[in-house]
Amino acid sequence: MRYKAGHKEEAREKILVAAGKRLKRSGLNGVGIDGLMAEAGVTSGAFYTHFGSKDRLFEEVMTRGLTKMRDRLVMRRDSGEKDWLFEYAKAYLSIDRCFNYEDGCVLPALSTDAGRASDQVREAYAKGMKDVIDVCQLGTAGDTDEERRANAWKYISIIVGAVTMARAMPDNAEAELVLSSALDEIRQIVR
Repeated sequence: MRYKAGHKEEAREKILVAAGKRLKRSGLNGVGIDGLMAEAGVTSGAFYTHFGSKDRLFEEVMTRGLTKMRDRLVMRRDSGEKDWLFEYAKAYLSIDRCFNYEDGCVLPALSTDAGRASDQVREAYAKGMKDVIDVCQLGTAGDTDEERRANAWKYISIIVGAVTMARAMPDNAEAELVLSSALDEIRQIVR
């Protein structure tokens, strides 16, 4: 059976989008290949045509998520907004975005899984994080590149850690306190 032009690319994109949502919701070990492919509406055989291994799929999901984060940071920076990095954190730390697992950031959902993954996945994660930090560094306080880079790591650690912890709170009021406290700390390290 012949498929229309672009079918393979469309199927791959469909798998990546569905798998990204499911992995952020369930974690790497919370779902198997069959479950991921059922969510994408394709067969398990299609998975192996496109990715070959669950690690390879996970690497692509992480890379896409980090690229999306970097691109959003760049858009904020290029918007001319005075406090662009603070405003990014403000949006990131909103209660609605915090609990939107599927469409949210890969970092709170999948960083722990990335730390347990293959060297190849961890290297892709490190490269994606370097790209994110490079952009954040442009908006952090400090007299030297080293101080600004350290503050960029603090920035990312604070926002990701706050979302991770807020998600674990059974009480919404406590979750909001975690997020607002993190935002208060962010004020100290951005320009």
